[in-house]
Amino acid sequence: MYNSISVSWKISLNGLENLTTKNNLIVATDTSIKILRMLLPSDVLIKSEILIRKSGYPHVEEIHNLKSSSNLTRHFDNLICIGGGATLDFGKLIVSDLPNFGTVFNITKLVLIPTNIGSGAEVTRFSTLWDYRLKLKKSILLPEIIERQVYYLEAPLRGLTNDQIEIGVLDTLGHLFDSLFSNASNPLIRLTAKQNIFAVCQILNSYYKHISPLTEKLIELQVLSSLGGMCIDQTKSSISHAFSYGLTLEFGIAHGYSVAFMIQLAIKKFKLDLVSVYPDCLETVEVIEETLRAAKLNLKIPEIDSLISVNLDKLVSQVDKVRLSNFIIPVDSAEFKGFFLTS
Repeated sequence: MYNSISVSWKISLNGLENLTTKNNLIVATDTSIKILRMLLPSDVLIKSEILIRKSGYPHVEEIHNLKSSSNLTRHFDNLICIGGGATLDFGKLIVSDLPNFGTVFNITKLVLIPTNIGSGAEVTRFSTLWDYRLKLKKSILLPEIIERQVYYLEAPLRGLTNDQIEIGVLDTLGHLFDSLFSNASNPLIRLTAKQNIFAVCQILNSYYKHISPLTEKLIELQVLSSLGGMCIDQTKSSISHAFSYGLTLEFGIAHGYSVAFMIQLAIKKFKLDLVSVYPDCLETVEVIEETLRAAKLNLKIPEIDSLISVNLDKLVSQVDKVRLSNFIIPVDSAEFKGFFLTS
C-alpha cells in the first residue's frame, strides 16, 4: 500500500545525535521550539539556524517572505520541523519547487517531529498552501527524492488537551473515510481504512461516554493518525475535505470539526449509494454515524445550520472539485447546495 523507501520511523531519540555534525535549518513555532530544546542535544542547536513561524496554515505571504529573506543560509544538510500539521506542511513546502514563488534550500533530508495528532502530515507527500486574500488553497507535492525521518515521541504530545486531540482525531477519521470511498482505493486500502475506522471510533466513543480521556491514548492515536496519512497519501482526500474547506477559510472553524460535519452530511445523502457499491461497509458506516452523533458537532459548531443557509453561495464557491472527483459517487455542481442543506 505504501512506498516507505523515502520514509523511516523512529520511536526514540536515537539518531538525532547524528545531526550534531550537520548544518541544520530548524522550523518551529514559539511553543514547539521550547519542546525541541528539551529533546535535541545542545550541539545540534548550536549548529542550526532557527526559523520561528506563527501557528496556522502555511500561506502564500509566508512563503514570499521566506524567499525574500536575505539572512538565511541557502544550503543546509537537514531541515528539522517540529510542530503541528501546518508547520510540517510548511517544512515540506520549503523543500518543494513551488512554481512562481518556490524557495529551495538544496535540502535532501527532512526530520519531522509531530506535536499533534490527526493530520498525518508527517507521512504524506502533500502540503496544503493557503491564500487567505483570494480564499484559495492548493496542494503541493513533495519530491520523492527527499528523505524523511519521522520521530513519534510522546513527550511533545503531553501538553495537548482532550479538545485539541479530538479535533485531530476527527481529521484522521476524515482521512480514513475519504480513502475508503475513493476512486483510487483498492482492497488493501479499504481493509486498512475499515480496521482503523473501528479503532478510532472505539477510542472516541470511550471518550464521549466518559470512560477514558483521549490524553491516555496518545501514542495509539498517533499511530492511527499515521495510518490514516498513509491511506490518504495513496488515494488523496475526497468528499469530506472537498466540502469542508469553506468553513475553515471563511469562518475559522477547526478543520477536524469541519471535516467531521461533512462526513455526517455525506452519510446522510449517500449512505444507500455507498453501501450499494460496498455492501461490506454497512457496519463501518453505521459505526461512524453513531460516533459522530455522540460527538455532538452542533454544539461545537454553534448555529451551523443558519451559518450554512446564510452563506450558502459562498460555501458552494469554495468546494474543491478536484478533491470531490476522487469520491466514488459522482457529485455534480448542481448538487452542491443540496449537499450543504442535507443537515
